[in-house]
Amino acid sequence: MAKSRAQQAAIAISMKKAGKKPKSLTKAQKGISVKPTADSTAYYKKEIAGYDALIKSEPKTKMGQSNVNVYLDYRSKAYDNLNRQSLKGKPGYDKNGFPIKKSTTKKNK
Repeated sequence: MAKSRAQQAAIAISMKKAGKKPKSLTKAQKGISVKPTADSTAYYKKEIAGYDALIKSEPKTKMGQSNVNVYLDYRSKAYDNLNRQSLKGKPGYDKNGFPIKKSTTKKNK
């Protein structure tokens, strides 16, 4: 195992030149800096307000509130998207605020 990142990179390059696949460890992609996309906070706030209005205007029925449950699900997704706006471009997150997945490579034995 290499003692430093530079040494690990040198080993990986030499193995690649030799035609071997270097072993890779699972690591979170943290140090990547990306330019975030435009902020969509206002859009999602407006969307949440629209779903709130639909929920309030939905007539109550004896059979159930199936439409209300659908609107609640959509409103919940809009809240998740609203919260995601603050994570755009931060370390560990991509330009849209989603977590960067860990990269893995199968280890050769």
